[in-house]
Amino acid sequence: PDRPAVGAALVAGATENTTPVIWRVPPFRAGTPRTLGRTGDHGAKWIIGSRWLQPAVLPRAGFPRILPVQVLRLGPTALVGLPFEVTTEAGRRIRDAVAAAAPDLGRPVVTSVCNEYSGYVTTAEEYSRQFYEGGHTLYGPSTQAFLAAHAARLAAELHGASDDVVQDVALERSWDLAVRRYLAVPAGAGPRREITGAARFVDPTASEDGHWELEWTDVAPGDLDWHEQLVRVDATDEPGPAPQWRPATHRGREVDDRSPDVEVVHLGEAGAGTHRYRVRWYDPVHRAGRRHRFVLVENRRRPEVASDPFD
Repeated sequence: PDRPAVGAALVAGATENTTPVIWRVPPFRAGTPRTLGRTGDHGAKWIIGSRWLQPAVLPRAGFPRILPVQVLRLGPTALVGLPFEVTTEAGRRIRDAVAAAAPDLGRPVVTSVCNEYSGYVTTAEEYSRQFYEGGHTLYGPSTQAFLAAHAARLAAELHGASDDVVQDVALERSWDLAVRRYLAVPAGAGPRREITGAARFVDPTASEDGHWELEWTDVAPGDLDWHEQLVRVDATDEPGPAPQWRPATHRGREVDDRSPDVEVVHLGEAGAGTHRYRVRWYDPVHRAGRRHRFVLVENRRRPEVASDPFD
């Protein structure tokens, strides 16, 4: 269609994650397509705000106008990459079209959301029911047939290519995206890094798993590298005041904030440029005689600091 459109069924949410109240109200309710005046490129879709008002909020330039179709041959398999979330039956039909156009290319496998994103694609029959997926099929009921035809043509061209490469790409593409900053802004030099109190075990509750936790004070969040290691857990089986420590391991991996068992959060500012942090170690491994400690790893020139042992 000349203009893509967002359907009302999209607002009601998917079947497993519906929007409160709205999902029960026509025309947003799934399975309530247009039955009167079904004309135009978008057929059974109820267009949010109508085809006259939606353009005022969602201009045509805001929709993708170049849709990349990709076919990659890997041995006996032809991967068909599309920038859509493809329903099962739509994927079958695209697969069959590619297989018919280039039977010797390989077994087609259709992959969703490949490199870009342009909404959903359903079959024409699925589209006519106007569930969430049909409401998010922005380019109308013929989208699946359109993509199947282009994927089949590309597969046939690739099969006949002498150098195994076929491409027809735009020389220039542009995006106009709003810019937001979500990373903390550096604040410069700050206070000493200090552990506040001893590590403690928190018993499990109805809403929280049992865990060891520790708090400390440090610089502002913007003065730490959060993509680098912040905290690890050490372990030792040796008694005495000066044991040999080693990184603790669990399920074959080291226990630190890069694993799913360790959580580090910023608790807020404590005053005078000092900020509070907390680490929690979930699913700890206990063994008689084994001791552990939290270690604040050197980060952004902040020194390494270890807690007192706990077991």
